[in-house]
Amino acid sequence: MRVTQVGARLFAVRIDSTSAAAANDFRADYDDLTHTAIDTPTETANSLRSLTASFGLVFAAHDFVIDADTGRRIYLETNANGQWAWLSCVADEIASALADELNGDKQQ
Repeated sequence: MRVTQVGARLFAVRIDSTSAAAANDFRADYDDLTHTAIDTPTETANSLRSLTASFGLVFAAHDFVIDADTGRRIYLETNANGQWAWLSCVADEIASALADELNGDKQQ
């Protein structure tokens, strides 16, 4: 799961693959990936907003692994310059949020 954050706005995408090549790292088989926009769970959203506020970040890309057996989200990292345009299911929304942020139009 990649959660791209712009200000207080969160854009979560579930990244799935059935490829053996991508079992340990989805970048090994981009052609097999599917991307699905999902809601960010409330507890996760609150934690991410607190984390970025503590670092003084306005933008961040947060990465998680979702345990296939339990559905539990396992936090991996926060990238202050993470890529987002490859997430076509939310890319337009992220671009709009970035424009809003640059124009001073802060939204939740």
